[in-house]
Amino acid sequence: MVLMVIDHTRAFLSDARFPPLNLSLTTIPLFFTRWITHFCAPAFFFLAGASAWLAAGRASTSASRHLLLRGLLLVGLELTLIRAAFMFNVNYRYTEAGVIWALGWSMVALSVLSLLPRAYLMVVAAVMVLGHNALDRIQGANLGAAGPLWAILHERRSLVPMDGVEFAVVYPLVPWIGVMGFGYAIAPLIQETSARSRKTLLRLGVSLVAAFVILRAANVYGDPQPWTRFPTLARTVLSFINCQKYPPSLLFLLMTLGPTLIVLAALNGTKSLGDSAVLRPVIVLGRTPLFFYLGHIVILHIIAVVVAYAQQGDAGWLFVNPFDRVRMVGYGVALPWIYAISAATTLVLLPACSWYSRERSSRPVLRYF
Repeated sequence: MVLMVIDHTRAFLSDARFPPLNLSLTTIPLFFTRWITHFCAPAFFFLAGASAWLAAGRASTSASRHLLLRGLLLVGLELTLIRAAFMFNVNYRYTEAGVIWALGWSMVALSVLSLLPRAYLMVVAAVMVLGHNALDRIQGANLGAAGPLWAILHERRSLVPMDGVEFAVVYPLVPWIGVMGFGYAIAPLIQETSARSRKTLLRLGVSLVAAFVILRAANVYGDPQPWTRFPTLARTVLSFINCQKYPPSLLFLLMTLGPTLIVLAALNGTKSLGDSAVLRPVIVLGRTPLFFYLGHIVILHIIAVVVAYAQQGDAGWLFVNPFDRVRMVGYGVALPWIYAISAATTLVLLPACSWYSRERSSRPVLRYF
């Protein structure tokens, strides 16, 4: 979540006039500022699945019902409070289906999939993650009435249900549902916290990284955009690791989930995480993910308004749909300020998250938030 703040700070406040992953224009620091945040969404979905199993301890109808209700709540929040935080308006002529939307619908799907035997669930997750790139050539525009559904499932594009109304599908659901199912299926391995389970997690993580390197080098399957050779080794490496996120390609998921599992293996079974001066604040944030998510978006948007007024005396464009399309020339701050503001935003939210964590533990209704 700390990495996520860096990415959203860059999105709200960067002075770069081009996408950070544009290899012909970007700088290496800007590229990696964006690239390191690629680990956020896969970790969110994987750990959400694992947490669902760890919280319940086993599959049950009550656990399934909790997943269903929490998933629908997340979808509702994406379309209301979270949308308002990102847009600072209630003009629904433009709406985005972002990461919380996808998390919500993935939980709804998991509420059904979790009732399957673990082996069957693993097969479903594997088919989604490994096989979905075989469907890349299918275009929703060629599917008639089924086109909008295909966009929601697997194709990032904007839907226009009526004249002047745009629904932008930023996070298609497949294969995110499979990533969450994968986390749910191997959660018992995480819970075990033995040397054997740590070794298994480590081997699995290393295997995913190795599979990424081999498949990416072959340039035959797993990502719609092949890597290319550049005049310099540095740019060639950037091309090699520049994989598609929307929807996440197989190679994107191998590249991010592999290291995530390696880190998880290193931390799994460690009893002193809460005693670490470095990790203790991170644990506080991890206990209040939705509260932190909404709070940091509001703070960053307010900071963006202040910066716009200070620089140019006008921040009206930060209240329109979507403001990125009308970003004012000359607006924004340099990369060092991006890191400073993201750190300050995280620190400001820590006391509030600590308070909310205490409230959440004492009020059962807040367990859905």
